[in-house]
Amino acid sequence: MNLPIFNPIQSIPLRSSYYTFSKALKDFDASVMNNSPYFFSKMVALNLPFWKVDVNPSSPDNSNNPSLSFRFRKSTSNPSGDIVNYSEILSGFPEVDNESYVNPNRVIPLVFQYYMENIIRQTTVISDGNPCENIVELAFWKTLNLLGLDKDNIFGNSSLNIPSVVTFANNISTSNFINVSNNQGWCEIIASIPNKCPFLDMNEVCWKNIVNVNDIVYADVNNDNSIYDSNQMSFAFDFTNFKKVLNFDTISKLGFDFEQQSTFRFNTLLIFYKDQTGVDKLHGINFLFPFVNDTVNTNVWTQQTFHHNSNVIQTFGYSFKFNMKSVNNDATISEVYSHNEGTFWQALEVVMGNFNSFLELQKKQGSII
Repeated sequence: MNLPIFNPIQSIPLRSSYYTFSKALKDFDASVMNNSPYFFSKMVALNLPFWKVDVNPSSPDNSNNPSLSFRFRKSTSNPSGDIVNYSEILSGFPEVDNESYVNPNRVIPLVFQYYMENIIRQTTVISDGNPCENIVELAFWKTLNLLGLDKDNIFGNSSLNIPSVVTFANNISTSNFINVSNNQGWCEIIASIPNKCPFLDMNEVCWKNIVNVNDIVYADVNNDNSIYDSNQMSFAFDFTNFKKVLNFDTISKLGFDFEQQSTFRFNTLLIFYKDQTGVDKLHGINFLFPFVNDTVNTNVWTQQTFHHNSNVIQTFGYSFKFNMKSVNNDATISEVYSHNEGTFWQALEVVMGNFNSFLELQKKQGSII
């Protein structure tokens, strides 16, 4: 299977890393060709746990202090080159330095490449044979499970007081379209967490089940170099209540508490988009900062984490701006304007636009200070 190549998470200061998943690119091309809408719709903030090298990845952690971990090596089995779970002393593999197997900035993109993308490209996910529009998000939560998170750490479990990895969600604002050719171009999108934002209670109503997902998904191609859940080259979706994706409709109506004051954390962003199907689909993931090796405990890697208080006005909010490849046809722009209606960013853009016009007029009149 022709899998995409994901480069390591950037370790350059003040430079984040964004990974776009292949279905988003496929849907992008379809929207350009069909003159149909394609726009960015939602952002989701995640608080990914720290990375711990010596955790057994085959035993996901369902505690209140979870961690991520995955180590692998190139197999010596036939066919050679298969990627398999690492479970022995690193030796005898001089072609790759040892750090490649334990450094999360290298390992996580490789897991996206060899595992998550392999799930995304399967055609047997849905039992009735139809395409699974939510496959990227399903594959993403499944990948977090492979990296060590129990389903309770992913979706949350209020009875056990285990929070979800999801800590905030919001609409995305889009502006500054630049046309290139053939309905293509660039745009700026704003993913914001306001200063006085409500608390997101990730309970069961914030998730929805995807029906007809097979318990076992067998790979269409059986001899490629990828990570699987078993030696039968398959992926297991047979966890209890694991076939879930975010339900943004209920999040906006029932998920937010406008009274509870609490501190939440985040270190990673997910960006979603919509096309002619009307489904919010996972476009990509943004690691705001790389993982850094702890100077005391060398088995631990951490990300810089942002702290924010809900329902408190005496705080600064966060705004993240992305310059994204966009579909710039009339159908898309109409959807974007409708999506932006009544948002803070729309009001700010109008105010700044009027202010800019005022300055231009003053300049022409020669009366600008």
